[in-house]
Amino acid sequence: MEDSRIVDLYWRRSGDAVTETSAKYGNYCYAIAHNLLANAQDAEECVNDTWLGAWNAMPVHRPERLGPFLGKITRSLACNRYSAAQAEKRGGGELPLVLEELGDCVPASPSAAQAAEDRQLAETYAQVSEAEETESALFRTAGDGTAWDDAQAMVLCVDDGYGGSFVLTARYFTEAAEGHGVRFRDMMDTFTVVYEGFTTSPAWVGELQTVTDQLMKAIFSDQISTVPDLLAEDTAVYGYGEDVSGDISVAAIDYTPDDDQSPISAVVSVKHRISTEDSYNYLTMELDYTGGQWLLRQAGIEK
Repeated sequence: MEDSRIVDLYWRRSGDAVTETSAKYGNYCYAIAHNLLANAQDAEECVNDTWLGAWNAMPVHRPERLGPFLGKITRSLACNRYSAAQAEKRGGGELPLVLEELGDCVPASPSAAQAAEDRQLAETYAQVSEAEETESALFRTAGDGTAWDDAQAMVLCVDDGYGGSFVLTARYFTEAAEGHGVRFRDMMDTFTVVYEGFTTSPAWVGELQTVTDQLMKAIFSDQISTVPDLLAEDTAVYGYGEDVSGDISVAAIDYTPDDDQSPISAVVSVKHRISTEDSYNYLTMELDYTGGQWLLRQAGIEK
């Protein structure tokens, strides 16, 4: 159903408004929430709250582009939930923070990912060690000293096998090194990237990454007409409206297929920043796998 008709349903206070919104934008909003929260239940709750937010926002508002309108609501809800969870983890800040996390897979080799991490470590800690290198990973430690409450960190960048890297981080204080530091090193020795159900990357993964790269370049350069073979019928693209390709810095790309083995659709979220702006934006693309090829159905910028 067209966006304008769905908006009309909201203005008429029809119960079908949420049903049609969920059918068209459910996966889109879920991908936005899950990218931030990395938790399926929390993401689902954010999506449900998005429909409520849309219901309450209309008929006061009549958005011309429903996708970005909903995405903004979802992102705000997910950010609020994330901030609340982080505050709870810190427990009021009375003790030094102990944190172990597996970050998003970043679209870069372990050496490139480690270089980015090194810059952050150098800005945060007094000392940074030399990198320890294995066949598929890079490891580095950092710290502020040897006092019991001095901050320490360990960072491991592991090749994901698909052209990107997983970034594993442990942050703790000196007195916790015997427990958390040793446990992190044990995890390093046994950490393995496994793609469930496959011994090698399935063909659709590489195809999706290739198509994503071509679409990103076309959208950021405002030249979507140069990739007609990658567009579905009646594709809707809401980009920046100008060529910003020379000012774009991509931080991460998240791929969310509807099925890991035989997907028929996927949502791709590209976290990026324009050099003239301080905050990150997101290019979200919805694609269908048709006739052995990924085709773009819709794309938009979330700020």
